[in-house]
Amino acid sequence: MAVRVRVVWVLWGLVMGFFVASLVLRLWNGSALTSSLEGLAYFEEIIWWDVLIPAAIPAYATIGAVIASLRFGNRVGWLCLAFGGLLRETMQPEHASFWLVPARSKEDDG
Repeated sequence: MAVRVRVVWVLWGLVMGFFVASLVLRLWNGSALTSSLEGLAYFEEIIWWDVLIPAAIPAYATIGAVIASLRFGNRVGWLCLAFGGLLRETMQPEHASFWLVPARSKEDDG
């Protein structure tokens, strides 16, 4: 029984660790998704990508971990934990562009 509970919380720790790393990279990189927007569209993108999505990741992962640790065979707990991990992946595309797209130099402008 203790091994099963430990497995759940180790997976939760992995999801949360990757979430924190994604959040740090997102803050370090700036908000690439909203840089060209203005007005209400800018506000909507900020609320969605910088508030709601990051808040949902630990919520789903924690609820899933609690349910799965109390009842290991409960599929809803495992689905919530997995959804928290998959939702974290929505924060990743701009990180790839940060690391893979070379910085422009002054020579490229001329």
